[in-house]
Amino acid sequence: MLFNSLSFALFLGAVYCLFLVIPSRFKKLFLIGASYLFYGFASYRAGAVLAVVSLLCYWGGHLIRKTEARPRRQLFCLFSLLAFLTLVLTYFKYVTFVAEQLHQFAAGLKSGRPDFFLFFVPVGISYYIFQGIGYLVDVYWGKAKEERLENFLLFMAFFPKVMMGPIERGEKLLPQIEQLGSFRFDYDRFREGLLLFFWGLFKKLVVAERLALYVNDIYRSPADNSGIPVMTAMLCFTFQLYSDFSGYTDMALGVGKLFGLELTQNFNRPFCATNIQDFWRRWHISFSSWIGDYIFMPLRMGLRSLGKPGLVVALLITFLLVGVWHGTGWTFVIFGVLQGIYMVASTFTLRERDSFWEKQGQLGRFWHVCFRRLVTFGMVTLSLVFFRAVSIADAFAILKNLSWNGNFQVGLQSLWGRSDLKIALAVVVFMEITETFLRPGPTPFARLLARPLWQRWAAYIMVLLAILCCGVFTNPQRFIYFAF
Repeated sequence: MLFNSLSFALFLGAVYCLFLVIPSRFKKLFLIGASYLFYGFASYRAGAVLAVVSLLCYWGGHLIRKTEARPRRQLFCLFSLLAFLTLVLTYFKYVTFVAEQLHQFAAGLKSGRPDFFLFFVPVGISYYIFQGIGYLVDVYWGKAKEERLENFLLFMAFFPKVMMGPIERGEKLLPQIEQLGSFRFDYDRFREGLLLFFWGLFKKLVVAERLALYVNDIYRSPADNSGIPVMTAMLCFTFQLYSDFSGYTDMALGVGKLFGLELTQNFNRPFCATNIQDFWRRWHISFSSWIGDYIFMPLRMGLRSLGKPGLVVALLITFLLVGVWHGTGWTFVIFGVLQGIYMVASTFTLRERDSFWEKQGQLGRFWHVCFRRLVTFGMVTLSLVFFRAVSIADAFAILKNLSWNGNFQVGLQSLWGRSDLKIALAVVVFMEITETFLRPGPTPFARLLARPLWQRWAAYIMVLLAILCCGVFTNPQRFIYFAF
């Protein structure tokens, strides 16, 4: 059930109306049932996996707390639980990839998929397993605990975030869930939730889907295109990926607000990043902070005796895992390695570069900030070629064809002749301006909400008309990050 579908609108409307009228003591149980119903539309077997993982993490948290007086046993329990959850995630996400590689090797590198694996991939499994792992580690660290089963089940399965995050922390979300029994309708929160939801819908239907029309054409036959069309497709995919995933996040945050739950913001104007570290602090924040806390920091501490080589190894392993998490193909491995190389190079040169420009009196000047943003954006866009391409051969065909071998004017005319591309670029500019001037602040769109009534409603109607007139409703596409 896609967020950008009529079925979800009907589901959300029915669930919210019932949530408002049912007695307070049943609100959490009702949301658990609604969440499993929502998730069950994907697969009842996937719902069973979610329930088993949730119960295991809940029981595991109790076990870890009970063994506090015996540190070795407690550590053994933690590592056993983490190993089991990692095996579950590895099986569901990667066994087909390994099987394909073995099959191709045995068949003389011919493509094919073995039919002796009865296999399915539960949607969103990496998100809720990561959330469960984070909870178990936080329990071990003494940062989180939950005694009530209904609170924990809702923490794991809350339907706006179960399929694509954000990856929540127990110390933030569990106290909010505990307060659901005292939920009261609040108009300002309701308005903010709807505004976020429709802004996310705009980003998905109007921006991401329109960009996809052009991107898909180029990546479908990368060897047949070159020069400006290829460069444009690379740029378009960067904005498509952002608007697709941040659009989902905005919708999830908006739905969470309707039920009185503040979910984690996943994006903070990532294209304003001035270096690659800054980019990962702004992009997929719940995931990058999770990776930093639970993967990079333990690796860094374990390898600290090696000094700088230890830091290099920790960064490369971390971003290799980032790449592998995104997908099972070798293209994602290369994407992760590239990000790791970027991070290593930036980490070891950032201070010297800042010192150089500071001595020149240029550090922080407008042109210098813009230059650094363009370089960072270019590096990310280049790496995303491997993220988008279906094979290594296609990725290198795109990179090879960046150089122009034909008539430059003809290339420009071919772009200008595509009305869908012109609309897409216009809405990208509108999205970026809106994100820059209206999104900053603790309250989303606080600047808009402070304007007079007629100005607010003019903005609401404009966005709604843009969705209805410019949105792509035929053959609705799944969100890109559903695959991860």
